[in-house]
Amino acid sequence: MKLIMPRMAWNVNSLRGKRLTEESRFRIAPKVNCRAHVYVNGVKVGTHTGGYSSFKFDITSALKEKDNYITLCAVDHLRDNEQPSGKQSKRLESYGCLYTRTTGIWQTVWLEPVDKKHIESYKCYPDIHNGEVQLRVILPNYAQGCKIRAVASYMGREMGSAETEVISNECGLTIKLAETHLWEIGQGRLYDLTLTLSDGETVTDEVESYFGMREVGLTKRGMTLNGKYVFGRWVLDQGFYPDGIYTAPSDDADVDIYDVHDYEQNPEIFAKGYEKLSEGIFDNDNYRKYPDRFKYDKEQPFFVSEYGGIKWDTENVGEGWGYGESVTSGEAFIARYKGLTDALLDNPNVMGFCYTQLYDVEQEVNGLMTYDRRFKFDPEIFRKINERKAAME
Repeated sequence: MKLIMPRMAWNVNSLRGKRLTEESRFRIAPKVNCRAHVYVNGVKVGTHTGGYSSFKFDITSALKEKDNYITLCAVDHLRDNEQPSGKQSKRLESYGCLYTRTTGIWQTVWLEPVDKKHIESYKCYPDIHNGEVQLRVILPNYAQGCKIRAVASYMGREMGSAETEVISNECGLTIKLAETHLWEIGQGRLYDLTLTLSDGETVTDEVESYFGMREVGLTKRGMTLNGKYVFGRWVLDQGFYPDGIYTAPSDDADVDIYDVHDYEQNPEIFAKGYEKLSEGIFDNDNYRKYPDRFKYDKEQPFFVSEYGGIKWDTENVGEGWGYGESVTSGEAFIARYKGLTDALLDNPNVMGFCYTQLYDVEQEVNGLMTYDRRFKFDPEIFRKINERKAAME
């Protein structure tokens, strides 16, 4: 029997923070791959599993008056095949389209003092037909008896407000807007939002944020934005960085979607594979291998969520990893990109696409940019190819 030991990383930090009072709480919020055990002064305050999701713990009860120590143990057992790994390589090195793995803290750890009567979270639900926004605010039990007020403004002008007493840990408010400005593609038109929690005359917490007035829908034909069909034009961002891997260099409806990946490199063959989509028939490599798993009933919008992946290393032509045969020139890359993209734009039964991918990652050289985010081509070329009206619009 082969014994595989998990990888562990320990981090210890000292804390000389704000003096604790009856009304204060301290919470810690890191991102850790993959399982995190957090201790304060030797007392375990929480465990979280999930390398990609954020979490927080209230550590107030474990704090002392001074000289506190926060310890975090990160456990990453990638090779046991029992935890999600994403694009992380299970080898010691990256290879193919799998990249350097990440263990431990990969995003800034926040240590935040808050009043025990504070706003935990909120969600906005815009209603463009009635010109209002509904708010769902989550608060701790300590906040019961307080008042919460929400104010929306647009371009510095107040558009409406709402206020209610907190009687449970969830509050609902509706703000009727004086003016409705829709969020649209290329036109954000965002409203500013201020949430204020007060205990009598004392403000215990205040949150500043924003929201957009838009309505997203989905039919068997495709996606709608504010009641109009929109063809999705996206590019895949793997979320990896040359220096930090996962860590960025700075902090600067009921209808499902039918989703396929298709890395066919010949534009004519690629287009032909979707000619009979209106009959529920398509032909790509996955369908040919697993016909029973890839049945399409025509009742779902059809999305090609990965295509292209054209191999092109600007410095070492033909080297690196990519899908299919490498192009031999920049002109050939553009021609292939245009041919593949035109096939999707011209098909009235396709709702959108996502090109693979935005930038190279390590040995994978199928990006529109290099790994250090330098464009291989003038981005205006791709804008002109992508922006023309699609057949389904």
